[in-house]
Amino acid sequence: MLPTPRFFFNCLLCYVFLAGCQLSSSYTLSGYKWPQPDGLGTEIEVSYSFSNLLDGGFNTVLPNSELKEIVVEAFGLWSGVAPLAFVEVDSPVSHHYSNIEIGYRTFDPLYASAIAFYPASIDDALSGDIFFANNINDPYVWGKNTGVGDDPFELDVLEVLVHEIGHSLGLGHEFEADAIMNPTIGNRFSGSDTGYLLQDDIAGIQAIYGKRRSPQAVSDASLRGFAPVVLGLLFVVRRLARR
Repeated sequence: MLPTPRFFFNCLLCYVFLAGCQLSSSYTLSGYKWPQPDGLGTEIEVSYSFSNLLDGGFNTVLPNSELKEIVVEAFGLWSGVAPLAFVEVDSPVSHHYSNIEIGYRTFDPLYASAIAFYPASIDDALSGDIFFANNINDPYVWGKNTGVGDDPFELDVLEVLVHEIGHSLGLGHEFEADAIMNPTIGNRFSGSDTGYLLQDDIAGIQAIYGKRRSPQAVSDASLRGFAPVVLGLLFVVRRLARR
C-alpha cells in the first residue's frame, strides 16, 4: 500500500519544524559595535587597511593578490547580510587610520591562531584590529585548508579571517550552535570562493546592526539542502494526489 498524500504532507511539516529548530540562534553579543547614528538597519561605512600583512613577512604560501581577494570576500560575507559597507583605505604606519587594521604579530606564548579586538570606540588604538599569529617555528603556514595530515599544515586564511571579522564587528564566541563564530576552527573552507556564514552568525550580526534593506547574495550553508528536499516532497505529494 502506497503512503497517502497526507503522510508526505506530515513529513514535510516535520521537516520544516526540525529545520526551524536547527535555525534557532544562540549567538553571543559582546555589547560593542561601530557607531550607527541613524539607528538599526541603516548603512554605515567601516574602513579597513593593511598594517603589515602584505609586507612580505607574513608566514603564508599565498601571494599578496590572493590575500587581498580573500579579505574582500571575508568582508563581503558580512556586508551581504547586514547594512555594512567596507572600504579599504591606506593606513600610515605612524597612527591608526582605519577602523580595522589587518596584520600579523608574534604571540608569546602562542595561545591563538589569530586575535581581534572589539569595536570598543573609534578612539581606541586597537579597536577592531585583527592580527594573525606569525610565530617562529609555527607548526603551520597560512594558506588554504589542506588537512591535518599534510606537512606543513596550511591553516585557512579565509575561515580564520571571517571569524575574526565577526569579533571586530561586535560578535563574541558561540559555544552551542554551529557557527563560524565557534572558538575552534571547523576546517569548513579551502581558500578563495569557499566562504559562507551559518544562520547563527547571520542572526547575530543582524541583532547588532539590523538587516540589510537591499539584500545581497550571500552563502548560508545552514540552508543548503533544505530547498531541494522540500521541493522533492512537494513533487511526490502532487504526483500521489493525482492518482
